[in-house]
Amino acid sequence: MMYHNIFVHVTKISNHDSTPTYLLREIYREGGKVKHCTLDNNISLGSEKIARISQILRGVALVPAHSAIQILHSRPVKCK
Repeated sequence: MMYHNIFVHVTKISNHDSTPTYLLREIYREGGKVKHCTLDNNISLGSEKIARISQILRGVALVPAHSAIQILHSRPVKCK
């Protein structure tokens, strides 16, 4: 079996009176049907860390590129 597009995401499952459960799942197509596979069903991280994981999986940059590094000093480039 070959899967062309596999997407991973976090799903929140509400549990009536108790705290919600978060599932780390992947979605793929097999034979024209959408399939789900649970990779982890016991994500015991805080809601802030789960939100960060969701952002990373969606491709959101958590740190702006201009603030990711700090240039302390530089040398001029000598082109030949």
